[in-house]
Parts: sequence; structure tokens; C-alpha cells
Amino acid sequence: MEIPKNFERKEIRCGWTVWPSTKRTWIVEMEMLAELDRICKKYDIKYFAEGGTLLGAVRHGGFIPWDDDVDIAMLREDYDKFCKVAPDEISAPLFFQDCHTDNIKFLFSRIRNSNTAAVPIKGISYYDNTNHGIFIDIFPLDSIPDDETEREKVYDDIKGLKTKLRAAKEEMERSAVLSEIDKYIANLNSGSTSKDYTIYGLSKQTQFIRPKSIYEKSIELPFEWLKISAMEDYETALSKHYGDWHNYVIGSSQHMIRVMDATHPYTDYKDKVPPKKAEAKTIYRLILTVCIDTHIVGCRSTFCGFQYCL
Repeated sequence: MEIPKNFERKEIRCGWTVWPSTKRTWIVEMEMLAELDRICKKYDIKYFAEGGTLLGAVRHGGFIPWDDDVDIAMLREDYDKFCKVAPDEISAPLFFQDCHTDNIKFLFSRIRNSNTAAVPIKGISYYDNTNHGIFIDIFPLDSIPDDETEREKVYDDIKGLKTKLRAAKEEMERSAVLSEIDKYIANLNSGSTSKDYTIYGLSKQTQFIRPKSIYEKSIELPFEWLKISAMEDYETALSKHYGDWHNYVIGSSQHMIRVMDATHPYTDYKDKVPPKKAEAKTIYRLILTVCIDTHIVGCRSTFCGFQYCL
């Protein structure tokens, strides 16, 4: 993938300073997004930009300046097809991560870059073998009943299955729970005539409920130097998610990530991240132990709200 000349340079977008560290994170994510797009075109799989990625494409022609993640959605049939072919299509240092390829507890998938780090707030234990590279999110769109009582039952059932998955310790027990989850979701979608989808792993939050009609037609939108797929009726999706999305609300990525490092693998951070209430100075000292070149690593703490280009 050809990266535009000087893209990594510090830049002011919409009054917000985008540091080189953030640009490097964006490049890693763009590479994964390009790979996803390649696979989807090869296998005739439909996908849609979602959340902040959709908002960024429509309003900014790329990343929201103060954001650093990528959200993609697929109809359940396409999502299952992608999950089937992705492990063989994606090669190192990229890694396709879902409940069947890694020891994770969430009901969606990610593409990660194993040569990078997205260190969670809690840090990475020495014994944690889960991949913690920089990632893009891929969410299934699942049918949800129109009847509110039936809908609440689905939410409760999924919550219970997620609890069982988190509690599963042995591989056989975990496999049994995953099989139960797969069957439940298949039955939920089979022959459904409901009018809505839910996204983000069967979330019950109202802003994540989408009318099925908006996914009937797709268009391509510019996203930095790529073109990505989105629903033609993006106005409905964005209004549902953000309300008045035309007005800028400067914030930060919602992922519980403490360190985003596009130049060092997550394994370098094992047992090196302090407790989540650590002061910013402690985080600063941590990063210096990982990287001597003080212009390489960018760090963001969701709790302190600062962003560093050290």
C-alpha cells in the first residue's frame, strides 16, 4: 500500500493537533483496512463503515482528528463468511482475532498487527498470551425482535452466555459455550422478519439499533487515501448514533487503551503498565523504559485525558 508522502508529519486538522505518533497508528490501521477491503472484494462480502469511521468518512474524508480507531460492520451472513476465510487470507504480522482464534471474551472480531501495541488500561500480564496489537473492529449486524419483551429476553440470554464464556476456564468448556453462542445467534437470525439490526456484539443500547432498510444499498466514500464501503443512507445511521453529527464534539477514542505504539510489539509491554489510576508522570516513565527514541511512541490515558508525543 502506497502511503502519501509526508503523511506522518504533525498536522492541524479542525483545530486539533494530530501528532506523528497518531499518524503512525492511522497508517497501521489503514493497512489493515485495505486488507479487509481486499478480502471482501475477493469473496464478494459486503461491509459498511460504522461509528466513528463512518462519521470520519462523511465529515472529514478520513479519520476524525481526535480519534484513532476503525469500526466496520457486516450483515451476519457476510460476517460469518469473512470469519471463515480471514484466518487463511490474513498473514503475519497481521492476525485475525475472534473467539475461535484467540482467548477473547467479546462477540465480534478484530484484525490486529502483532508488531504493534494497543495496551489496555489494566496492562498486559506476563502470562497473557492474547494478541494486543493495534486493531480494527469488525462487528456483525444481527436481527433483533420487534417486540420489546422478546427483545429484552434476547439481551438477557446473550448476557448470560457472555457470563458463561468469561467463566469458562478449560478449553473444552470454552468450546462448548462458543458452540452454544453460535447456535443461539444462528437461530436468532434464521428467517427473521424483524425490522431492526443490533450492532456491537448484540448491544442493547438504543443508539446501536439500526433499521435494516439502511443496509440495502451501499456507496463508496473517501477515507484518507482509500475508498471504503458505507451505507447509502448514512444520514440515518449517523443521526441514530450521534444525534446532531454535523457539529464537532472534540473527544477521544472510546476504547479502554492506555498506550498505542505503532513501532513496538505488545510483548514489549508485558508487566510494564502501572495500575489504571497511575499518574501521568508514571505513564511517562513507563514509556521511556520501552522506547528510548522519544519521538516514536504516542500514549493516551482514557482517565487522565492527556495525549503525548514524547
